[in-house]
Amino acid sequence: MYTVRICPYMGVSSSRKKNKTRLMNESIRLKLIIGLILTVICACNSKSAQQDSNILKKIKEPHFCHEPIIDSTLLLSDEKLTLLTAELEKTNLKEKKKANEIPNFIRKTLNRMTADNFSIADCGEKWQVTDDLVEELPARQLVYLGLGDDITLIAYYSGGIGESEHILILKHKNQQVTGLWHANILHDFKTKKEILIFIKKNIKKMQF
Repeated sequence: MYTVRICPYMGVSSSRKKNKTRLMNESIRLKLIIGLILTVICACNSKSAQQDSNILKKIKEPHFCHEPIIDSTLLLSDEKLTLLTAELEKTNLKEKKKANEIPNFIRKTLNRMTADNFSIADCGEKWQVTDDLVEELPARQLVYLGLGDDITLIAYYSGGIGESEHILILKHKNQQVTGLWHANILHDFKTKKEILIFIKKNIKKMQF
């Protein structure tokens, strides 16, 4: 006669084994989730870094308000800058404060060269500084407008990722724009004198 003994702890041991297995599975799932989250974060950071890199590259290229110029046929090379600044220095510019005082033939050229018809506010007026669109405002703000018979100097702010100042030097004849030089700078110049001092001081850096 055989006596069969049933171990009272057998069920407990099996339950512990199941719990251990379940905990291991949960741990694996948790690690996978964490790994997936880290992968997504790294991918986003990489994309953001690439976008920042592209923006920095664009700073060195002629552009308006962080967008490519549609028509670049009138753009003057940086090699012309010495002659342009010399001409600006000797020209007595008529200074204006209103965006609607930009001559129509110049305005038409800028409208054609930009994607938003060169929307611009007057000096000191509200404009769209950031990407946060609360209300419909012009994408730029006029800083300086100086008009000559055959040369014009315009400075304005643009926003978006960060506020910066743009400088435009336009050559024209018989109410026709014949050439345009453009720079995007991280400074705040509000007079012809300040702009010319900056250009002459950095002219070699601009001629890359």
